Amino acid sequence: MINHCVYKDKNCFTSDYMFFKGNLHCHSTVSDGKYSHEELIDRYRNRGYSFLCFSDHRKFTDYTHLDRQDFISLPGVEWDSNWGIEHPAWLAKTHHMHGIRGNREMISQAEKMPFAHEADLPQMSYYGRDTVQEMARYMRQRGNFCIYNHPRFNQTTPEDFGLLEGYTALEIYNNAAELLYGTGLTVTYWDNLLNAGCRILGVACDDNHNNFECEDSYGGWISVNSENLTHENIINAILEGRYYSSSGPEIIQYGVRDGSAFVECSSVNHISFIAGGNVGVGKTVWSKINGDDISYAEYKLLNKESYIRVECIDKYGKTAWSNPLYPAERG
Repeated sequence: MINHCVYKDKNCFTSDYMFFKGNLHCHSTVSDGKYSHEELIDRYRNRGYSFLCFSDHRKFTDYTHLDRQDFISLPGVEWDSNWGIEHPAWLAKTHHMHGIRGNREMISQAEKMPFAHEADLPQMSYYGRDTVQEMARYMRQRGNFCIYNHPRFNQTTPEDFGLLEGYTALEIYNNAAELLYGTGLTVTYWDNLLNAGCRILGVACDDNHNNFECEDSYGGWISVNSENLTHENIINAILEGRYYSSSGPEIIQYGVRDGSAFVECSSVNHISFIAGGNVGVGKTVWSKINGDDISYAEYKLLNKESYIRVECIDKYGKTAWSNPLYPAERG
């Protein structure tokens, strides 16, 4: 039984800062996408986005020279291991690791030179969990932070990649994988890791290629609470977890106040406070019987929650996910 998990009062977002919408997983003509970097910037900028990470397969790209006052790109790469077909016991699993250039401190402390524009990263051999650790370590050595991509599509489970060091976040919603294969939602994996004591952030993204029958853009994103739109400030906010992920709704503020977790959001059908710890912790708050939506909810903490996060779900099932909060005595 978990007891005395005391949460301090906290607003997770800074009210004086703005929110900047971005997609961290985007493919261009450099790999298997339909559009060039210039075309993708125009398309996303016209839809109200403020940043993109170009994450082409096995090739690190830096298109910051295309930045504008109201739109920036984050240098990055999607790196993968092979499918393990020569190892039938591994059921052709693979790992996809997302490397995104870090902040100044990460660059200055990097053990090796940061990747140059269009640097090639050969496909890794697959050796199970050790492969994840090696990929993450190499990315960090080159000044990048790491996201573990679309595990259900990769046929991996938390046992294959969890509780390892070196990666910052897990893709909890991948729009392309969800639309094409029904394998884009991995919040259960996220909770598995959080319950096991792994402090990991969640991100929603598109993973758009724009060459399928369905529109795979604009379906998953993060909204970053930052002082301004610069690489340094956006990256710092991401690393601090000062953002929410979404496939539709907005989160205005969330945190802890007077012993209760709370959230303010756009109008939704219901709000779930999802917690780790004892059976029965957490709560779902539903809209009224007459169908009116809600935009605020709170949950009286029992001081038994090892972590708590919030999901805001509209009547179509579109969801906004907060990052987890932890009790003060654990950190």
